[in-house]
Amino acid sequence: MINAKNNRDPRWGPEVDAAIAQKVAESMAFAPRLEASRDGATPVTAQEREVLLTVSYQEIVKATSLDTLMTAPPALLEQLSVLALVNNENIKGILVQVIRAYMLLWGTPETNAIARDMLQEMEMTVATKLLREKTPLPERMRWKPMPV
Repeated sequence: MINAKNNRDPRWGPEVDAAIAQKVAESMAFAPRLEASRDGATPVTAQEREVLLTVSYQEIVKATSLDTLMTAPPALLEQLSVLALVNNENIKGILVQVIRAYMLLWGTPETNAIARDMLQEMEMTVATKLLREKTPLPERMRWKPMPV
């Protein structure tokens, strides 16, 4: 069994725990596109999957925000979680590294244009590789609007 790690931020109240549990439940309602497995053949149990998602989603909230977690597509969140596990990476570490590196590039006059170009290239890649009209993303992969 995947070990249930208590990675909850002690500053969170019950509303944050409930929101994370809600997002885990949304993800659990979908058949996973990618499955974690101990032996490469047998998928983890539903209980182990739920533990993996809970730990991962808590890390996403720590690295970004509860709004980011709640607006992200549940299927994408699960794929991110499984791929981080497969690659032996920490989701919080990945997200923090991406944010820090991008902020450094964006916030330095000598590299600001590089950061803008990289962002435009990433957006173009998403548009051409993932959001093509021929193969539109299913609803479960669409982002919700951020609250104002």
